Amino acid sequence: MLEQGFQGEGVQCDIQIYHDALSFECTAAELPAYDICFLDIEMPGMNGMELAKRMRESNGQEIIVFLTAYSEFIRAGYEVKAFDYLTKDKATEEIGGLVKRLINELDVVAKKVYIIETHSRLEKINHSEIIYIYKRGPYSRFVLSDREVQERKALKDVLDKLNSVEFILVERGYVINLNHIKRVCSRNVELSDGTNIPVGRAHINELKERIQEYWMENF
Repeated sequence: MLEQGFQGEGVQCDIQIYHDALSFECTAAELPAYDICFLDIEMPGMNGMELAKRMRESNGQEIIVFLTAYSEFIRAGYEVKAFDYLTKDKATEEIGGLVKRLINELDVVAKKVYIIETHSRLEKINHSEIIYIYKRGPYSRFVLSDREVQERKALKDVLDKLNSVEFILVERGYVINLNHIKRVCSRNVELSDGTNIPVGRAHINELKERIQEYWMENF
């Protein structure tokens, strides 16, 4: 059904099927990340919700769609930033609209990139990879999920170039990605990599408002 749905929209897809969470984890670790993962809530051993939590804890950015026969699990999907859900008894009638929404989301994700260009290199960074950016001398340092890179550019200019509601200045010298915030305690932000960043008094109220607004619109 998925293959027919995507092909009907002119999109080629390669679908891999796993019969339990462990098989997926063992194989996926050796492969490039998938664009979309359809996770059954009920699976042998680890269930779909538990697998999704492990994926997010490992900074997995895959689009997650849950398959479920039970509507009570739907709300729980917000905890792992699930994109959508597909109820098994209505899959035939729902899958066409879901595929269209997924293609639109992939188009949006594909455009969320930042290009670092110097005299010696050109590098494309996905917005989702950027945890935070900080100032060091004349450079802006990008802290990514697996490394750090830098660009000789003012932090304000980087923020303007990003041109995305996902990023916000929280203190002089620090820009953070709202997607990587785990919690805000007092005037301190804990990020997905465990880093704690202080929030300036002038920025704390704006940060809380932006977080709530962004999370309500996207998750």
